[in-house]
Amino acid sequence: MKTDKLIHQLAVELQPIGPPVAVKTDKLIHQLAMDLQPVKPIGRPIVRLTLWLLFATVFMSLAVYIVGPRPNLVAAFIEPTFALRIITTLCVAVVAGLAAFTLAIPGRNHEQSLVVLGFAIVTLAILLGYLFYSAESLAPGAGVRCARNTMIFGVAVSSILYFMLKGGAPIRSGTVGALAALGAAAFGSVGTQMICRNESPMHIFVWHLLPIALLSGVGILLGRLIFNWNDRKSYRTAHATNS
Repeated sequence: MKTDKLIHQLAVELQPIGPPVAVKTDKLIHQLAMDLQPVKPIGRPIVRLTLWLLFATVFMSLAVYIVGPRPNLVAAFIEPTFALRIITTLCVAVVAGLAAFTLAIPGRNHEQSLVVLGFAIVTLAILLGYLFYSAESLAPGAGVRCARNTMIFGVAVSSILYFMLKGGAPIRSGTVGALAALGAAAFGSVGTQMICRNESPMHIFVWHLLPIALLSGVGILLGRLIFNWNDRKSYRTAHATNS
């Protein structure tokens, strides 16, 4: 069979059967509106961040109290290095949490949050470099308990954060997951530093701050798993409703 004859036959078979059906615009809009489900508006990022910080602060205070704070905790805040380390880590936690809540809402201006987050991370990196440079010994010493506390605190604080973020619609699921883990792990590191009395720079570098990077990497995988699963669930629900 020749090619042009085959194309002609297919074109004849694809012709519409019967006259086109006219649909009125008002009727179509009404039909589409009937299928819509009420959606609860999501709160502002700063409001949701405040709620999460309140929960994280209460939890971390109880955790430090139960485990036992370091004996010289009040005096430690007078030391510039300790105070700067706590403030910097807290800033990373707050900014990362705000960026995660902002990125969870499509259409928001994400550039400002990411710029501030980048500045906070650079500041933390400078602090890490200072700790590494000022260390008299490269031996971090025993600190498995500190890393364990940071991870336990971080996982506990991140659980409520991931739950709150599921109410949004993150487009960059991996990025949002990493930011959530970064904020929670930084908060956990603050709690650990209020418990541990070891002020060795390498000890803090290895056992207090490096777990933040580890949990942030795990957060990328969790974000893609949790939020992509949430998207697929919503798609299956909508598909089942329309069928």
